[in-house]
Amino acid sequence: MGPRERLGVIPLVGALILCSACNRSPAPAAEKARAEVTRIKSVPSRSVTSSKPVAPQTKTRRTDTSRRTAERAPEQPDASPPIEVAVEKRAVTPPSRPVSALTNAARAVSRLSAGGGCNSDARALVVLRDADAFVRADAHSERLATIGAGVAVNGDGRAQAGMGADAGDYDGDSRMDLVLTTFAHDRYTLYHNVDNRHFEDASTAAGITGPTFVPMGWGAAFLDADLDGKLDLFFANGHIFPDIDKFPALGETYRQKNQLLLNVGTRFRDVSARAGAGLQIAAVGRGLAVGDLDNDGDLDLVINNIDGPPTLLENRQATKHHWVAVRAVAAAGNRFAVGAKVTVSGGGTRQVREIRSGGSFLSQNDLRAYFGLGDYAGLVDVEIRLPGGRRWEFKQLSIDRLHELALADSASIPAAGIGR
Repeated sequence: MGPRERLGVIPLVGALILCSACNRSPAPAAEKARAEVTRIKSVPSRSVTSSKPVAPQTKTRRTDTSRRTAERAPEQPDASPPIEVAVEKRAVTPPSRPVSALTNAARAVSRLSAGGGCNSDARALVVLRDADAFVRADAHSERLATIGAGVAVNGDGRAQAGMGADAGDYDGDSRMDLVLTTFAHDRYTLYHNVDNRHFEDASTAAGITGPTFVPMGWGAAFLDADLDGKLDLFFANGHIFPDIDKFPALGETYRQKNQLLLNVGTRFRDVSARAGAGLQIAAVGRGLAVGDLDNDGDLDLVINNIDGPPTLLENRQATKHHWVAVRAVAAAGNRFAVGAKVTVSGGGTRQVREIRSGGSFLSQNDLRAYFGLGDYAGLVDVEIRLPGGRRWEFKQLSIDRLHELALADSASIPAAGIGR
């Protein structure tokens, strides 16, 4: 591996929220994922239990198995090098007042719908650019053209109880795809971005239907856990009813294990069972934040749990894959380049990340953009494009390090028709 430049970590900011579904206050969230792993080291900690159980408000529910077929891909032997992930639970003091990651999205929707509604292009833009607006599309389906975009219902034509969402280019076509976590006994949904205006349900084709049918999901994240250049998936799981275990006929549990699904090309493979002890912890997960906590080039995870300390997963992947990371800094205005699209080109491939001011579920991810390069050991080109079209190009950058790139006004390349 080449030299690694270690810079200060940007803090992962959690959010104190009041969940409308369970009326309980989770502590802040932050998170950390690992790469393809086979063993994990667990750091014991004191567990915390609630003194006031809430009885589940159960309703008779019919499960139509013919419409919810859980299609599982055959398990294949894992040939990747072993990875070790350390797990640590720490008590965290929540912030003094609630913080909502949906505020900006709500304001954007309000502006677009002012004056009697917005056109289909504007609605599709909201869905594309803000995963949280996508989650809330259920309640604003008349304002947002989610049906026309293909995300109002899943491929079975059913509306879902969306909990968390994320956007990322999992198939390498430079378009942002969407993933949605849902209620128990309803598979999570992966929406493939067809043409930057329309989406299609690719859950079954991508192999996530079977592994996600039983759990109840909250935080969701695209991340390149093993630095092979393909975005993987991580889900934070946990039920809303503390007494659900008293009703075994429902096949649901209050505390649930989180999940890591590795991108193996055209499908995802659930490797949670052999990802080490950290992913064998059953907890009541909610928030999920992703960031490089130890500045070693791979992304770590922090999961916010109800009635317990957060779970910290340190990525100890041992693939020896290369990487590059970018921190965009502006001298004034949008100093953290929020909303920027960062493109890295090298070895005949292009990868795209977006810098966002919110994550899932109501969490804040690292504002630095991380790219796995696999076995490619050459130089890379970086393009940073801000909302509005202004862009910057940085050529022939070295790998295996974090680059802090200044977005100087004088060095920018204006969008067509826009002057400096």
